[in-house]
Amino acid sequence: EAQRARVAEVEAEAARVREEARAELHAVALREAGEAAAARAAAEEAAAAAEAAKERGDSAETARLEKEAELARAIAGKEQAEAEAAAEMVDLKSRLAANLALLSEAVDRTAAAEAEAAAAKE
Repeated sequence: EAQRARVAEVEAEAARVREEARAELHAVALREAGEAAAARAAAEEAAAAAEAAKERGDSAETARLEKEAELARAIAGKEQAEAEAAAEMVDLKSRLAANLALLSEAVDRTAAAEAEAAAAKE
């Protein structure tokens, strides 16, 4: 009985830790998605500024802004990849938590069956 209480205690702590990790990963995924959106907006803004400079006939400013837009697009791509990786990590962590819960249930059933078998022998 004491062992079952300890197992329940450990399982409750594991569930709490899993939930904290899931919440933290979810926050990271949201932050990464926000950074990716901001980087895309910066790239669009730089491209629009380059187009405006081109229309004014300012070739030096156009070249500078086109490079800036190119860099911003590269950053946006990196941020998007990080956002996708963070989202995948949340998904993997969630599936791992579900599998651990299934394993825990199986261990509990096995322990109960072993206890019943031991009681039946006595």
